[in-house]
Amino acid sequence: MRKLVFITALVAGVSPAFAALDGFESKLTLNLNAVQSDTNTFNLRALVETGRRTDLTSISGRLRYAYSEQRVGGLNDVTTDNWLAFGILEQVIDSALDWYVSATLERDRINELDLRQIYTGGIVYKLRSEEDLRWKVRAGAGIIAENYRTSADTDDFTLEFGSDYYRKLSANLVTTHFFRFVPKPSDLGDYYLQSDLGLDYRLNDRMDASFRFILDYDKTPSTGFREDRIQWVLGIGYKF
Repeated sequence: MRKLVFITALVAGVSPAFAALDGFESKLTLNLNAVQSDTNTFNLRALVETGRRTDLTSISGRLRYAYSEQRVGGLNDVTTDNWLAFGILEQVIDSALDWYVSATLERDRINELDLRQIYTGGIVYKLRSEEDLRWKVRAGAGIIAENYRTSADTDDFTLEFGSDYYRKLSANLVTTHFFRFVPKPSDLGDYYLQSDLGLDYRLNDRMDASFRFILDYDKTPSTGFREDRIQWVLGIGYKF
C-alpha cells in the first residue's frame, strides 16, 4: 500500500512539472503489477521522456526507474532497484552535422553500483531527416566515473558511439531505437553498452500502448554479478 501511495504521489508530482515546461513534449510510461498470495510480489517500471526541438537546437532527456520485490515467509527480497537519468543537448552546425554534449547518471543498488557518471561531447551526423523517418549517429569522447561498493572507484577517459532512430510505420504505430557504446581506450575490453528498442501504438491524442526491450551491458560489473541487465516492459504511456 505504501508503494502505491508513493507511485500516485510521484505521478501527481511529475506530471504538472513536465507539463509546465515551455515548448517541451513529455511522456510518462508506467508498468505496475502486484500480487498478494502465499508469495507477495511487486513490480514497477517507469520511464519519463522529455524533449524540445527548434530550428537550431534540440534538447532531450529520459529518466528510467525499475523496482521489484518478493515477500516470502514475512521476509522481503528486493530483486531490482535501479535508476538511470540521461540528457543530451544538440546544436546545428549545418544541414548534416550537429555538435552535442550529454550527461548520464546511473545507480543500481542490487549490483552494488553506487553511481556511474558519463559526460561526453562530440559530433552528430544525420543520416535521414524526414518527417516519418529520422536517423542520426554520433561519435564523441568524455569521462566515465564508476563507484562500486565492492571495488575501488574508477575515473577514465572514454569514447562514445551512438545512434538514435525514429520511424513512423503507420498513422498509429511508431518504432524507436536508442543505442550507445562507451569503450575505454586504455582497455577496449572494458566497455558499457545501452540499447532501448521501443514500439508505441497510439490509442488517442494523449495515450499509447508502449513496448520496450531494454539492454544494459557492463563488461566489468561488480564481482559476482551478471554483465547484462535485460528488461521487457509493456505499459501505458501518457503525453503531456
